[in-house]
Amino acid sequence: MRHLLNALNEVRKAEFKKAGRKMKGLLCGKKFILLSKITNLKGKARTALKEVT
Repeated sequence: MRHLLNALNEVRKAEFKKAGRKMKGLLCGKKFILLSKITNLKGKARTALKEVT
């Protein structure tokens, strides 16, 4: 499991570096929201995920 999380972090960080300024502002602080299923999210988390996608 640890290897999977490390791999996901590497990909996430690489994509974050490639993102423009506007996307960086949207992605900042949303690591676990991006990894979650939308059906499991409620309230602000669901709204935040919809903003990113």
